[in-house]
Amino acid sequence: MSYSYYEVYTNTQRAFSGMNFPHGMDEDAAYAITWLELYNLKGLDLFCSFFEEFNNQIDCKIDISNIKKIDLKNKSNLITGPGLIDYIVSKFIVNNIKEYNLINCYDPIFLLPMLSKYSKNNIYTKILNGPKIFCIISNGKVSVNKKFFINKKNNKIKIILSNDPYESDTLDIKTVIGASSHPSILSLAGAKDCDILIAVTKSDENNMISCQIGYSLFKIPKKIARIRSQDYLNPKFTRVYNKENLPIDVIISPEIEIAKSIQRKLEAPGALDSVPFADNKIRLLEILINENCKLINIKLNDLTKKHPNLDANIIGIIRDEKFLIPKKNDYVKKNDKIYVIINSSQMSETLEVFGHNEKISKNILIVGGGNIGFNLAKNIEETLDSARVKIIEKNKERAEFLASELNNTIVINGDALDEEVLVEANLQEAETVLALTNDDEDNLMVSVLVEKFAKDEKDIYDKRTMALINKPNYSLLQNSLKIDDLIDPRMNTVSSILKHIHKGTIETAYTIMNGEYEVIEAEIIETSELINKELKNSNLPEEIRIGAVLRDNKVIIPRSNFVFQKEDKVVFLAKKDSISVVENIFRISSI
Repeated sequence: MSYSYYEVYTNTQRAFSGMNFPHGMDEDAAYAITWLELYNLKGLDLFCSFFEEFNNQIDCKIDISNIKKIDLKNKSNLITGPGLIDYIVSKFIVNNIKEYNLINCYDPIFLLPMLSKYSKNNIYTKILNGPKIFCIISNGKVSVNKKFFINKKNNKIKIILSNDPYESDTLDIKTVIGASSHPSILSLAGAKDCDILIAVTKSDENNMISCQIGYSLFKIPKKIARIRSQDYLNPKFTRVYNKENLPIDVIISPEIEIAKSIQRKLEAPGALDSVPFADNKIRLLEILINENCKLINIKLNDLTKKHPNLDANIIGIIRDEKFLIPKKNDYVKKNDKIYVIINSSQMSETLEVFGHNEKISKNILIVGGGNIGFNLAKNIEETLDSARVKIIEKNKERAEFLASELNNTIVINGDALDEEVLVEANLQEAETVLALTNDDEDNLMVSVLVEKFAKDEKDIYDKRTMALINKPNYSLLQNSLKIDDLIDPRMNTVSSILKHIHKGTIETAYTIMNGEYEVIEAEIIETSELINKELKNSNLPEEIRIGAVLRDNKVIIPRSNFVFQKEDKVVFLAKKDSISVVENIFRISSI
């Protein structure tokens, strides 16, 4: 069942009012439930649990005589939380008291929505259970160790407030504050002992200088820089990037990488993503299982029997927001997202087997003519001859630039939220709409307008909508807004960098589930312990799943009796925690 977050708020607010929550307290409680649901922290489940346990006692009084130790007496923080957090924050603002110890704390998860309000005002929050951080809130965003909330009752927790974001760090890393282009800062960060420098600040120039300093003063072997300016990326000037001039070994351009990613999606209609491996002989497809799939509830072991000529191997399933590495007796269900390794030549057949018969779009509308939209349109012109592309760009000067640089693309100067502009762009006839502006909200609104312009339900179904989203929380709106795909620029950039971090035989790396898993391509070299071993006797851990092998230009889906050989290109899934095992197996040494 789909629902809006406004519906969650209004209905829970009415419920709390019916439970005799005073006016204002019912709104705070409804906000808390909605906030938790938005952050995928099971707000509605927690509401149901609270409702069952509620004893009709609206007592929000807390003994705060001892600021160092506040006894909550196992009262629900859904009731006591708003007043408690108001008090704590006021003490922090007025008296700069940073640390608060709570004892007998019941359902502490309800403290998070209240704290998030204040974090938007440059108040950073770190919450600890004993020595371990379980939550950090910064600028209205939250990172939570969900294991903390398995038990509702936590005898002791600590809340630390700060005006310094660097005091609230979730990563187990050393942080140095300062300009990365300054030699003294790089020295303080231990540059002389570094193997890789990754410069990914917002400034191209800062990234370039950091690489230069890293090489000239500290002899860092490998330098990776994020560069956005198209002028710096002009092929005519690439000769500047060398040891004698500007020593950057790898240039990462997020906009170009995102454009490539979108193009791969366009070339695989019906797939949420399509990633090439092994010289494009092997592909990873991300596919949503819908009601059209005839393999629902059929054991994966029977897939080969039903389709003996199909070179396909399901290596992962996302179900109910959990990632599963399937076994042969497992099966796919409706609404599963599956990751399947295939022979690239069988892409259409594979998609059809899994219930997708969509055709490559011929009429494409791009909203936003920034670097992503520009590079995408240019790529489409070069590779998809039959496609007709239109771009809507708000800025007149930028629109004129696009018109001068693109050959077969129609450029419209106007605001895509203006319905007259959409009529001019013939939105109704567009088969794929790509919202690629720098504004997340505009991209979501464009996707909503697609449905408004549709002729009927079939037309909505036939249209494909994609939206560029920088704020991860907006992903929760995908289903309710009927957006086919959300494009995450962060994961595209991470995947681009990862393949350069692993040394040795790794060619490509693709991240899944915010980096928890990677799909990796590696070549078996003579020192690998896999040589001449059967797959069933390879002792690979469960966190590693072999998807396909390229041998002598032939794609092989390995079975249990498959024997690894030297120079095999292996495409496999690996959990982040098992990367060290992967490096050992494939003899991929760290730099």
